[in-house]
Amino acid sequence: MSISPAHPVTSSTRTRSRSVAVSRAVAAIVWAATYLGALHGRTVRSSDDAPLLVGLLLAGYPLIDAAATESERRRDTTKTTLRVDLVIDVVASAGLLVAAISLHARALLLVFGAWAVVSGLLQLARAWRAGGSRRVRLPLIISGALSAIAGIAFAASASKDIAPLAGLGGYAVLGAVLFLLWSYLARTGARHTAS
Repeated sequence: MSISPAHPVTSSTRTRSRSVAVSRAVAAIVWAATYLGALHGRTVRSSDDAPLLVGLLLAGYPLIDAAATESERRRDTTKTTLRVDLVIDVVASAGLLVAAISLHARALLLVFGAWAVVSGLLQLARAWRAGGSRRVRLPLIISGALSAIAGIAFAASASKDIAPLAGLGGYAVLGAVLFLLWSYLARTGARHTAS
């Protein structure tokens, strides 16, 4: 994920990062509700076709991260990792679009899982190395680690009989909650620093 937990220089950059995190979380929650509504509780076999709308919505999910990454990249054009994140998000979205068009549930799980692993590890590394309070960064560290673990689980589940497509919606909601928590901790941490 894209939000940079690095210790910002000014209160306006801190506010902008928190705003991007909240916007990203809200978009993820709206996406998850739409996605789970489109899935409508259906059970899909891994070897069967996934509903086209479900596949298209999955292809759109990495674009939420891409938009947040681009917003952060405009704020700090020197961060190479943000450019790498942006490329990974766009490539993942394109891969999911190809899998969605093929309508194959197994392919969707494999591509989404691979993207979740890579983006989670990048987020984990960035959050771990960033300056500032580790307590404030903890939700982003947890989010990155859980993304990587979930990605491995999604990819591994492609070989199972039933595709756990509903779990992808839960993944988005959990990530959104952790980003909202980070935003809250960053805001309260900034208030304590200012006082």
